[in-house]
Amino acid sequence: MMPYKVSFSTEANSDVDSILFYIAADSPATALNFVDRLESRIVELLSLTPSAGKRIGRARYFSFGNYVVAYIVNEEASTVTVVLVAEGHRNWRADLDDRLPS
Repeated sequence: MMPYKVSFSTEANSDVDSILFYIAADSPATALNFVDRLESRIVELLSLTPSAGKRIGRARYFSFGNYVVAYIVNEEASTVTVVLVAEGHRNWRADLDDRLPS
């Protein structure tokens, strides 16, 4: 099986930036390390096993530490689009609904 191409929506990139800035307020080095690991893990997992996450409507999601990563798989194009990266205790499901394409 060929690896899927993984991309981040504009909103998901903003989510990652927010996580970076939040953690960097206490420790810039920790923030960079965490975000690097987070992005690497997302791409690694989803490029090889895009169906690994639990299904929620038209999307799928998985946890990474305290964070939830939600994404959409396009089987025909062999692509995965990350649409949300959020703290698990937030009401991320409502945010996800707003981010899914019609």
